[in-house]
Amino acid sequence: MLLIICQAVIAQTKSVDKITTRKMEKLESTITMTDTQKASIESVVRQSAYKVVALRDSTAQDKKEIGKIRKEERAQIRELLTEEQRDQLKDAKQVQRKNREGQLKNNKERGTHREVLRAKRLEFDKILSEEEKSKIEEARALLPERSHKKEHVELTEAQKEERKTIRKTIAILLQPIIENHKTELDAIKAELPAKPARADKPATDRKGNRAEYFYHRFLLMK
Repeated sequence: MLLIICQAVIAQTKSVDKITTRKMEKLESTITMTDTQKASIESVVRQSAYKVVALRDSTAQDKKEIGKIRKEERAQIRELLTEEQRDQLKDAKQVQRKNREGQLKNNKERGTHREVLRAKRLEFDKILSEEEKSKIEEARALLPERSHKKEHVELTEAQKEERKTIRKTIAILLQPIIENHKTELDAIKAELPAKPARADKPATDRKGNRAEYFYHRFLLMK
């Protein structure tokens, strides 16, 4: 029982540390604070984090109470800042709000694009032969699990080479299908609305043949 309690306390402390570190890093990236301000604000954030984590871990989570805790935390932090620092925070929040609104709009447009593409893929499936469908399923089965950018960077050279080999094998399986239906595929590509660029990602030129990338992506859709 004592061991279980100790483990729970350790887990709670780690959560508090994580919340405190994240908030302090975000604050320090926005405004410049004195060492005294940092120490005082970190104390406020940590105390608030303990209260929030305690409520999260309880069986009856009280969102209103968490909202009150965070509101009180913001008020205490404001009291520790200068007028100039408060204005800087206000400006930063306005920028963040505009970015969020832009991202929401962008996500909606990208969702519409995906739905159009999916509908066209279902229609395209009707003109495929059973052998072609079988080849596509074979190619899908080879697809590696999608990885985040950070995870991809951490891949070993051997793993990267393995992925290249898989992509080449998939390309070989799909090439005859692309050649058989190139006219239809090009017509579908031409009819598609422009794909919205990601608001959180600068536009870059994709390496390799863009048409080939579309063919592969479209054929492998489910």
